[in-house]
Amino acid sequence: TIDFCIFIFTLCFTYISFSPRKFLDARRIHNLTQYLEALHEKGEANQEHTTLLLNCYTKLKNVNKLETFIRTEGQLNFDVAIKVCRQAGYYDEAAYLAKKYEQYDWYVHIQIEDKQQYETALEYILELPFDKQKENVKAFGKQLIDHLPKEMTTFLKQLTKNDPYLVRIRSLSLYLPLSFSLFLFLSLSLSLSLPYKVETFIPLFVNKSEFLIDFLETVIEDNAT
Repeated sequence: TIDFCIFIFTLCFTYISFSPRKFLDARRIHNLTQYLEALHEKGEANQEHTTLLLNCYTKLKNVNKLETFIRTEGQLNFDVAIKVCRQAGYYDEAAYLAKKYEQYDWYVHIQIEDKQQYETALEYILELPFDKQKENVKAFGKQLIDHLPKEMTTFLKQLTKNDPYLVRIRSLSLYLPLSFSLFLFLSLSLSLSLPYKVETFIPLFVNKSEFLIDFLETVIEDNAT
């Protein structure tokens, strides 16, 4: 029975120098899986048990149980679960967990690095808060521009336009002569005192000079009106 299985394994854990990871081989992995499932059903599993169970499912290629587990387990260590799924090549499951637990960087990373789903990644970034958008542009902007130059250029234009610091500069420049307002914008946007600087986007456009020119022309036009 399951209770007897738990009893035997618990004796091994408690009284013998025993590593449960030894049971991950093909001959004994089913026994270990049953044991770990029983612990979770009784609410007696810890983080290591959960990690081992996820490894069991991935080694057995039991996608149904893996998906059911990550969707129903209430005390799941999502960080560990994401890493286990990624290492085993279960990118859809890893992305599901990242999105469910609002691990923004993980989700974008998986879509770009693992799945090469650049459009999905950009669509997700567009829905993030402003600060998270900036972080992801800094981390993945070059890859996104390489694969989606038109869409990313449009996004960067909007991101610059919506930047609260640059909005303040525009507001001030409305009361100044055109030549001086342009000088003010360019000076302050390049200033080290601003936490967000337009020139940080320029290296993203390597080998994309057409889109760089389009981006810079729009930024200057927006801040000259």
